Amino acid sequence: MPLTPNDDIVELSRRCDSLRMALACAEDGVKTNPARKYMYLCEASGEHPNPTFLRFSQGACGSSLDLHRAYLSQRAILPILLTLPLCPWLKHINLREERLTTTLIEMLCESLQNLPLIRTIDVSGNPFGSVGLQALLKLVLRRRTIVDCYVGGTQGVGSLLRRLHMACERNYQGLAEMEEEEEEEEEEEDGEKEEEEEEEEEEEEDGEKEEEEEGEEEKVEEDEEKELVEEVVVVVEEEAPAALLNE
Repeated sequence: MPLTPNDDIVELSRRCDSLRMALACAEDGVKTNPARKYMYLCEASGEHPNPTFLRFSQGACGSSLDLHRAYLSQRAILPILLTLPLCPWLKHINLREERLTTTLIEMLCESLQNLPLIRTIDVSGNPFGSVGLQALLKLVLRRRTIVDCYVGGTQGVGSLLRRLHMACERNYQGLAEMEEEEEEEEEEEDGEKEEEEEEEEEEEEDGEKEEEEEGEEEKVEEDEEKELVEEVVVVVEEEAPAALLNE
């Protein structure tokens, strides 16, 4: 693998292995909680936690992570890269001018590859080259939610830059079409729901109307029965004196 400035693959790999071994001995709660995992890895590496990332890992900074001008050392950025897979809410990450080498870019891509909402990545002004661009291109092709990947000032070749830009454009168009389809489906569901509600209202109105009609019919029957009883009473009263006279 070609090296870029300040890219010590052996040293970075050794540090990563050391942190992973330390994490293997941690409690399960540390392994699954992003803030606790980050604090644990910082302690294991002898680094002070970055306050911006710590707040982000606690879910206190929304979906955007801006580490531009955080001036992170390679030792300090490794705990961040190892914690990112536990942050599924991440949508935008800014790591401009953070001295990210090719190896660190590859680690970053590995950390982001399974995040479902990631949309924009800014790694402009970092000293990585074509191998790093290839890793970013593979990430964008795999994770179709990524619509922007800023790599200005890198040492990559023009063909890779064009392919990366085209991949982001395709993702953007695909995501726009998907969102449009989802909106249409939501509108259809809302329309069907409104129709169902209207049908339910009509059924309720029909039921109330039937109850009213049944009530009116019962009232008419009661009135007829009452009139019939009254007629019988009148007839009986009229016939009673005549019967007495005959006796």
